[in-house]
This record gives sequence, C-alpha cells and structure tokens, in this order.
Amino acid sequence: MGCWDGNPADRFPHKGSGFFIWSGLNTGSDAFGWIGLIFNHSNGYERSFIGPMLHVISTGFQSFQTWLDITIKIHPYADYLHIREKSWGDEKVIEAIKQLKQANVPVYKIIVNNRYNITQDYRLAGLHLPESADLSEITVSPALKGSSIHSQEMARKKAKEGADYLFFGHVFETNSKWGVPARGTEELKQTTEAVSIPVIAIGGITPARVITCLRQGAEGVAVMSGIYEASDPVAAIQSFRFALKEEATHE
Repeated sequence: MGCWDGNPADRFPHKGSGFFIWSGLNTGSDAFGWIGLIFNHSNGYERSFIGPMLHVISTGFQSFQTWLDITIKIHPYADYLHIREKSWGDEKVIEAIKQLKQANVPVYKIIVNNRYNITQDYRLAGLHLPESADLSEITVSPALKGSSIHSQEMARKKAKEGADYLFFGHVFETNSKWGVPARGTEELKQTTEAVSIPVIAIGGITPARVITCLRQGAEGVAVMSGIYEASDPVAAIQSFRFALKEEATHE
C-alpha cells in the first residue's frame, strides 16, 4: 500500500480536499488495477479510481441466488458492483447487501440504482440514477452519484447537476437494446471531451473492444451479460480486467 501525493481535486474538481490511498487488486501474482480511496475530512470517505474502471451490473434476469453466487466470486476483479434489479423491493436489496457483506464483499464497491435511503443507511459506494432524474435534488455525500446518459447535451447537464461519473451508451450493438442503433465510438469520444468527469462506456462491450473505448477517452467500461451470463463468469471478468490493465500499462 502507498500514498499518492496528488490533489484529489485534480481528479474530481468539485470534491473536497483529502488524501488518496491505493493498493493493487490482489489476484494472484499480478495486480490488475489500482483501487483508490479519497478521504474527505468533513464527510468521511469518498472512493475514486486511478486507472480504467470496471463496473459490473446485474442483469435483472437471474435468480437471487445465482446473482449472489456469481457476485461473490467476481468481486475481487471488479471496481464497482451495481445492484440494478428493478423487480426487487427494498427488503430484497437490503438482504442482498447483507449477504454480500457476510461474504466479505466491501460495501465501498456496491452501487445501487434508485435507492437513496439504502445508499445512505448502508454507506455504500454510490447511487446510480436514470437520465430523467435530477441529481441536484439528491444528496448522498460522501457516496458517489452516477447517471446514465445518451448524448453530449445530457452529459453536460448531469455534470452541472453534480454527477461524479456517467454511463454513456449503448456504444455497440447489444441484445439488451435489440433493434436500436448503437451510438458508436465517435459519439463516445465527443461525449468524453464534453465533460471533465469520468465517462464509462456501456453496451456491447467485450474485452476486445475495451481498448477502443479507452482510446476514445472513456475512463472505464460497464458490463452486464458479458460477465453475469458467461459460462465462466470469473474467467470472463479476468479477461476484461486484463484488457483494462494492458491499456493502462501502455498509456
């Protein structure tokens, strides 16, 4: 473990001052990434990341137990784990968080969709909201606030509302958006250039496409079925992690 002497405001200008701690992801003999923890003296901790991020999102189609078993296995390789289960009530989401904690999955990796109170009560990493939500009306400090967006205009709007990161997509064709044209890598590039906060590429992401997304300015990728529905989810996430590491090494 070591300390980074830089100013966290250089990474997130709208965040408070503090210090940065990093450690390699222990995945055997190699380290696949660097997890960061920004400590804000007034608020507690805020988690950030130096290097490309890997967000893994639940699909909404698996049983609770299947999702839980996979999440416990893959968490060492993920930077953030999103619980995006629209059919689950608050009690089920809380049970999911409790079981993850019992399995030693850190709460600072867990992001939930649309559950403001749960994010606060369990001091999770963050809250993710749809494009239609007004982030300026929501305070979850010190947790992160993320938003899905589909245009440069909305990226600028969400940045002004206080978003800490954005999901932009879908970048490539994907079965979850069947028949809807992909927005493509050029629009991804334009979106990353429109804002100073991290833009994460989502939609049809494969390990082979990671390098393209990062070279268009994305600060990471988000994956759903490519990991959760893979025949071997651990091998799948390792492939994504390796792709991210390879590009970070060459930068």
